[in-house]
Amino acid sequence: MFGTLWRLGIAAAAVCAGAFGTVDADAMQITTPAPAHAAAPCSATSPHFRVELTGRAAPIIVTHFHNNVSGDLVMELATGAGVVIANPSLLRSVHPTCETPVPDYPDNADGGTSSSGGCFEPRQFAANWSAAPILSNQIVTQGFSVYLERDSDAAAATLPDVRLAFGTALTMWMAALDHIKSTLSPDLQAYLTKIKGCSPGGYCLLTPPQVVEVRCPSSALFIVRWVTTASEVGFLDTDVAKARMQGRTVLINADTHAFRSDIAMQHIKEVSTINLITVMVHELGHSFGLVHSKQVPSIMAPTLSLLARQPTDDDAATFAGLLEQSIQGGPAGEFNASDCAGLEDDLADALASNAH
Repeated sequence: MFGTLWRLGIAAAAVCAGAFGTVDADAMQITTPAPAHAAAPCSATSPHFRVELTGRAAPIIVTHFHNNVSGDLVMELATGAGVVIANPSLLRSVHPTCETPVPDYPDNADGGTSSSGGCFEPRQFAANWSAAPILSNQIVTQGFSVYLERDSDAAAATLPDVRLAFGTALTMWMAALDHIKSTLSPDLQAYLTKIKGCSPGGYCLLTPPQVVEVRCPSSALFIVRWVTTASEVGFLDTDVAKARMQGRTVLINADTHAFRSDIAMQHIKEVSTINLITVMVHELGHSFGLVHSKQVPSIMAPTLSLLARQPTDDDAATFAGLLEQSIQGGPAGEFNASDCAGLEDDLADALASNAH
């Protein structure tokens, strides 16, 4: 009975997964022996499964799983705490079980990788979060999951700055669209109406796509790399950041530049610190498909000295046009130096406090 239910469970997961793909039980060499007797102390209609993974000493108890877009196995923990993501090659065995699941997932509690015993992704909640695109551009979704890739533990302190910069940048792009709403297509106007609420007194709240920080790279729709060795990715000293054009990867040059996410900063650069929010607005523009602009000012100017603090109406109009184009975009984490665009620092530190 359990063996049959197991295969039905795979079919159900595949249907629910949709674009995430399907699970190939034979390829993963899953073992599902029939129990010695029909009676079971747990529900026969919703059994748990005991999963053993290479690289992890203790088994995990899961309810169901499917493949994500990267081909990794996503397993829902029976405790409801979240999921474990692992490369299918790590799967040693799967057995139906009536074991009581452990209350947590102690290994890789701070993340881990799908190729090193599995990566734990805790359950998170976000209002109106969806990975579905706003319109035709598949990169601009109704919710964003972001992973910060860093090469040192010290860079962990930058997580709040990156999260704030990413979320604020999205807000600025959506606010810029709302500013020219009357000129936009009916579909885009309808979306902006949906994410904006106004009170009878005239107070309005714009709710941009929500951003959640994830622990596992394969859970991310976007990956931000905090680069502390510039030469490894071909950064010049003047390079502030780069992004994969029509992609989902942003690189920040933290080797030769200092950053701070601060809405109250009067200038793009003060002394030797660059406002990461403005940089992220620019780099997300590249990710969404915008190229450098020759207009002054513009958030898509190639250098800090010509950069606007936020998207202009012309920037917003270009963005709106890209939203209605069928753009798939590269996967999160993919970066090619020949297919990227970025931002350069042409402001001398001595003059930075007077930059406009």
